[in-house]
Amino acid sequence: MRPLIAAFLLLIFLPANAMAANVPREAPEWQVSDWINGAPAKLKDFRGRVVIIDFFQLWCPGCNQFSIPLLKHWEQVFADEIANGKLEVVSIHTVFEGHDYQNNTRLRKFLKRTDIHHLVGIDRQKSGNFLPETMRIYGTRGTPEMAFIDKRGQVRFQNFGGFEVKPAENCCASCWARIQGHRRSGDKFVAARITRRATSASRPKHQPVPPSSGGRQGLDAGRRPAGPASPPR
Repeated sequence: MRPLIAAFLLLIFLPANAMAANVPREAPEWQVSDWINGAPAKLKDFRGRVVIIDFFQLWCPGCNQFSIPLLKHWEQVFADEIANGKLEVVSIHTVFEGHDYQNNTRLRKFLKRTDIHHLVGIDRQKSGNFLPETMRIYGTRGTPEMAFIDKRGQVRFQNFGGFEVKPAENCCASCWARIQGHRRSGDKFVAARITRRATSASRPKHQPVPPSSGGRQGLDAGRRPAGPASPPR
């Protein structure tokens, strides 16, 4: 119990920029016990595509206020790439608290209510383990946490909590440049073209507003493992 408390206290006092994971690195295979909105899939099935992964919980305030609306916005921005099989959006329900409340039945109702249609995986939970398997192997620090995997299976972006949207879109655009096969100046051209499209696209009704990049605001955007919790009223 003491190591868990110590780890939690460390997370509280980490600076906001410490919420970004080390990249690039090889993306590990996710461990999912069930899939919603599509057939079972492995990360290696999407090799050759860019994959955006959103690690979320249905009762997480930061997920509902930031990462879920942001994904909806990016599904508009990159609609052509999704339709052409060049981009895959995947959410992983990585539950580390309130397991009885955040069950599969309630998750399915949540996805229907929030109009989420892309592939959603349920993080595998092994008996006796505090953290679910994909959360553990990716080293995610809570929810929401988002990662970009490039076409070669490398993690190019991974960040916990809130973040500035524009740099993240630029990072995703650079992944498109690699997919398009452009080099040097071509990469810059494709990145600039997609970035312009991202900034000029029509905004959804609930446009995500990222928290400040400094101080505790960035940390408070997400939920961190802290032991048992009560369900929302």
